[in-house]
Amino acid sequence: MIDILLTFDTEDVFSPPELGNDDSIKELADIMSAEELPGLFLFIGDRAAQLKERGRTDVIESLKPHEVGLHTRSARHPTSPEYVAGKSWDEGLELSLADETEGVNIISDVFGQPCSALSAHNVFITPQAICCAGILDLPYVYAYPAAPPRYGISWYAGGMGLPATSPTEHNDPFLGFISGFDSSYHDDEAFEERLRGLDHRINRCLEAGQTFLTCIMYHPQRVRLSQFIDTYFSPNGMNLPEEEWGRFGHPAQYTKAQVEANLRNFQRLCRYIRKDSRLNPITATDLKKQFGQQTASIQRDQLIAAAEEIHQQRRILFHPIFCPAEILLFMCRALLHFAEHDRLPEELSRDDVLGPRKNLIVHPERKQCTFKELISECRTLVDEVERSGYLPSVWGETGYRLSANHLYGAAADRLVEIAAGDPPKDFIFPNMPRYPELATAIGQRFASVAEGNLVDPDLDIDAIYLHGKLQTWSLKSAVRS
Repeated sequence: MIDILLTFDTEDVFSPPELGNDDSIKELADIMSAEELPGLFLFIGDRAAQLKERGRTDVIESLKPHEVGLHTRSARHPTSPEYVAGKSWDEGLELSLADETEGVNIISDVFGQPCSALSAHNVFITPQAICCAGILDLPYVYAYPAAPPRYGISWYAGGMGLPATSPTEHNDPFLGFISGFDSSYHDDEAFEERLRGLDHRINRCLEAGQTFLTCIMYHPQRVRLSQFIDTYFSPNGMNLPEEEWGRFGHPAQYTKAQVEANLRNFQRLCRYIRKDSRLNPITATDLKKQFGQQTASIQRDQLIAAAEEIHQQRRILFHPIFCPAEILLFMCRALLHFAEHDRLPEELSRDDVLGPRKNLIVHPERKQCTFKELISECRTLVDEVERSGYLPSVWGETGYRLSANHLYGAAADRLVEIAAGDPPKDFIFPNMPRYPELATAIGQRFASVAEGNLVDPDLDIDAIYLHGKLQTWSLKSAVRS
């Protein structure tokens, strides 16, 4: 069976109330309630506040049986990639946390219930935003990326993400997300084709062992509008003053008959999902309960198996349970334990650790190393993680510098020797990649915000690209508790 999350991206701050897009929210919520399906209505903060300002208590009340979440604080600029652009990790995280926290408070104030999730609007996603979800203890909807080998619900940058897309190690198709119903509801033939596509996707998920699917059920604005609204008031990184809204025109509207068809076929989709024995409609809150607990410790045999794989493949690897940063921390602590007790620990507790905040170096500037010196380097890394919560990037004097990737390779090699019963040898630090092989594609996806039509095309994306790559050290599958 596949757990399916049913979402609604609620965004239209542009249209006047007489158009009826406030009513669309209530119509969709009431249909979901009638079909006994849980919906997650994700509101841009400004859109939620607008409902309260307009006195639409009827719309707000219609959402009581459902969850509400944040779809970013505002669609007006600067959006999240714009205010982290060119910033350090810490500067970007501080700005993101203030923005997301303000949005969460708006959601809870307007709807009188806790915010259930954060989410990405359009292409406006950053590693820092996902980190904020972890800090606020909320799942992040439409996250990026997903972790091998399952490519399902994943941890990244400390946040639990419900992914919408991701690169994969063997270029397999990403299956855990489906959308596109908005444009088909008004056309019975097109809608039937979409239903067949959903049926096919469910079967592919089952065949591939993918047990989670996010489905965008509707953007409520699209009940009455055949186009999205963003380019009419905030294209190219600009904010058109509200008194000038309409200068770029208005999105096309559906006819009354098409609106009726939209609602009729939406109800058909709801009934299809409710009656399909392959699907288990689920809430974001329940997903957080099931997947939000991280494995508390690693066993000796698990750690040695990971070290052997690193030793053989000479790259930064994804583990089925732990992220690369956690594996490195485990290995360093195991070696510290060995240096003190002359034996490896049977078990090590897991601590939260995120990827580096600055770039690493590929070539170790320190070459020859004794085991005693390696233990000192392990202590440096462990102390930094305990102090900051992040892997250190580069340390040591210029000409003698090391990075976390070098310690990752050297620690794995020494653990393999110790497990085989051999005394740890003096060694030369190995050249190691700076991050897992998927990191470049992951960084590019975060940086692709500049390819959209809503931000300034000259947006400085270097920091977004870098931080997207570096936090791949923190990527791992979420495990059902």
